[in-house]
Amino acid sequence: MLVPPGYADYASYFSDALSFLRDYSWVYNFPVTELLVRDVFKQIPADWLPALLSLTNQQLNILPQGFVMDDWPPSLIRFCHRCHTLKIPIQRVIKPVPELPDKICRRLTPKKQHEVMNLAALISAECHNYGISQVLDVGAGLGYLGQLLHYWYGYHILGLEVDTERVKTASRNQSDLCPSPAVKYVTCSISPESYHSIESEIQDFMNDNVCNCGLSEVCSYECGVLNRKLSLELCTGGCEQHSVEKSYYHSDEVNGSAHVYSGECNNEGRMLSQPVSSDSGLFGASNTSLCMTGLHTCGDLTVDAIRIFFQLVSVKLLVLVPCCYHKMSLAKDTAVIDGKFSNFPLSSSLCHLIHSAAFCDSPSFLCRPFLRLASQETAARWQQWSEEDHKEHSLQVMARAVLQLYAHNEDLVLKKKCRRGVRKTNRSTFESFMDDALKRYKFIANTNTSHCDSSTIFFQVAELWQHHEASCHLAEIVTALQMTVQGVAESFILADRAAYLQEHAVSSVEIVKVMDDGMSPRCFALVARK
Repeated sequence: MLVPPGYADYASYFSDALSFLRDYSWVYNFPVTELLVRDVFKQIPADWLPALLSLTNQQLNILPQGFVMDDWPPSLIRFCHRCHTLKIPIQRVIKPVPELPDKICRRLTPKKQHEVMNLAALISAECHNYGISQVLDVGAGLGYLGQLLHYWYGYHILGLEVDTERVKTASRNQSDLCPSPAVKYVTCSISPESYHSIESEIQDFMNDNVCNCGLSEVCSYECGVLNRKLSLELCTGGCEQHSVEKSYYHSDEVNGSAHVYSGECNNEGRMLSQPVSSDSGLFGASNTSLCMTGLHTCGDLTVDAIRIFFQLVSVKLLVLVPCCYHKMSLAKDTAVIDGKFSNFPLSSSLCHLIHSAAFCDSPSFLCRPFLRLASQETAARWQQWSEEDHKEHSLQVMARAVLQLYAHNEDLVLKKKCRRGVRKTNRSTFESFMDDALKRYKFIANTNTSHCDSSTIFFQVAELWQHHEASCHLAEIVTALQMTVQGVAESFILADRAAYLQEHAVSSVEIVKVMDDGMSPRCFALVARK
């Protein structure tokens, strides 16, 4: 059961977390652009302000990590303490991983390299325990995870992706890397309703999936990791023989939870184990078992994958890295103001509570801003920020908030002309921010579609800025408080999904920290085993 120490069941944890989130909803329950429109600064408890405003830069950076001082108001200390105790146990995995082959890494940013290397190593370690050698990759995108799993670890891959152009690109990338019928990408929607289509794709794949790179002759696994042989062989597809240096999984204890992956090495530092036979574990074999995975399964995709996991008997293992919780869709026939989501909450334990009289107001604080908070960056990067970083960030937040306040006061609608409102290169001063904003936003009157004069807008917004500029540091205080609550918000969503899995007779569920959240903020993998 994935609850913090001291809790006997999900219901008691959810109850305490709901009370906390309601009490401190003022910290997060607004779009950040409406910081001034909602008068958020006035909602900070008066006795907290002297303590928070007196923090040094270093102390501000470590506030989300649990930093407190003895002379703080008891209510502030209690807030910080509850933020720590309401986070569910996370298994922190520390592992050296091999460098990516140049053919793969040359297409990827350092962030994406980090993500696919670490998740692939975790998948391989987990698959070893089930003797699994085939992976179903949902939301496969451009196929980087599957390509690495096949090239480096020898897995057979069926990648499902809804976007046809991405499927074409993934197939082309795989062909360039190592042509093989053991890796296939197909266009397929991923939802419980597409269960039969997915099952059909698996059956089609099983008929022509024998790898043509000679992998089966040299497969050797320990913790799911393919050994590097003393002599390199070349596969017929033109790439190097599938191989990997030793890869260890270790973990330390976080919030009382720990798990260890390990393996024995020979005197040359390579993992030793028994080879996997060439006819074991192909898709569709009578005794086949599959691993379903997805890297950054966005919004509803994580829940859709979980439901397909329930339906597909052959899928014994689920390894998902969820992200973009705020992109989950509202329930059908639900008004936006009601804020009821299709896939949140999920578990019976949480659903029962939010429908009770005690928490009947939960839609007002388990809302889109709450999901966005859970999707924010963690404090890992924040704790490295300099005073100059905070100054630039606070200017950006406050300048955008002043712009929104102006639009609110003048009954105007701000509409982006571009994907990003203001570019990062134009955030160093208020004047540069406004110059860029006036080029990249439309200001439309609510009463008609006429546009307002840019020079008039600049002058009036500048007057507002002079009035609010002195409050910039308060924006950093609010951001620090949000980062302190962020871990609770994400824990709450992950615990709901873990409870849902366990209510459906999934025998084992874990949350694994598989990436460095300083590089990839959505770093948690949900691992479920039937």
